[in-house]
Amino acid sequence: MSDKYEEVKCDSCSGTTRGDTCPILVKCSTCQAEPKAKCKNPSGHTYNSGSGNSIHSSRFITAQAIDDNNGFNWKEAFNVQG
Repeated sequence: MSDKYEEVKCDSCSGTTRGDTCPILVKCSTCQAEPKAKCKNPSGHTYNSGSGNSIHSSRFITAQAIDDNNGFNWKEAFNVQG
């Protein structure tokens, strides 16, 4: 793996990044939460998927699309063979 994709702590969440977009940095298309804000249920309560995620999956999908459009090399970043 190149240094370009070295894993580092994300400045925006408690996770790590290899240069990919942190999902919390994009607006949620499900609940309209702004970047860096927690997602909400229709009732206005903080969203929790039950698996520990406090953001809607649409944010993950949007972040991955941004990275794909920017040419992020997922195989190289995560050392995937083939």
